[in-house]
Amino acid sequence: DLADVGQIERMAQRTVDEMGRIDILANIAGVNVHKPAEEMTEQDWDFVQDINLKALFFCCQAVGKIMLQQGSGRIINMSSAFGMAGFGGRTAYASSKAAVSNLTKTLALEWSSKGVQVNALAPGPVWTEARHELFSNPEFYANLIKKVPINRTAKPAEIVGPAIFLASEASSFVTGETLLVDGGFCAQ
Repeated sequence: DLADVGQIERMAQRTVDEMGRIDILANIAGVNVHKPAEEMTEQDWDFVQDINLKALFFCCQAVGKIMLQQGSGRIINMSSAFGMAGFGGRTAYASSKAAVSNLTKTLALEWSSKGVQVNALAPGPVWTEARHELFSNPEFYANLIKKVPINRTAKPAEIVGPAIFLASEASSFVTGETLLVDGGFCAQ
C-alpha cells in the first residue's frame, strides 16, 4: 500500500532481507484524474499527488537509505512528457510529474557522490491496456497524435530500452536527468 509509509519501509527492508541488497529501484506507479482544472476537487488533487509524488519520494527515501549504506544503486523514477510540456485536462498529473523530474534532480545532487544515481523516464503517450478505452476514442486519439511528430503512440516495449539503459552500467555517467521517450511530443 503506497499510501502507508510504514509499509514502504517494510517492503524495502524485506527486499534486503530476502535478496541481500537492492541495486535498482523503478518507481513506476502512477495515477491520473482526467478533469479540467476548474472541476478538480481537493480529493482528486490529493489522490494524484499522494501516489505520483509522495509515495514515490518515500520509496526513494526507504530504498535510498539502503543504497547509500551499500555505496551504490540506481533509482529510476517515472515522470512524463506531460510534466515537461503540460497537457490540458491533466492538471494534477502534469504537476505531479513535473515535481518528479525536479525531485529526481535534487536527489541526484544529494546522493550521486555517494554512489546512488537517480534518473527519470518521461514517456509521451503510451498505448497500454489502461488507456485502451481512452485512446480508442477517434477524436481524442486524433487530437493527441497531432502533438506527436512520430504520428503515433508508443508501445510499452519502446519504454523498456531506455529503462534498461538507465538501470545499466551504460548510464554510469548519467544522473539527475529526465530522459524523454515521447516521439517528439516535447520538441514542439
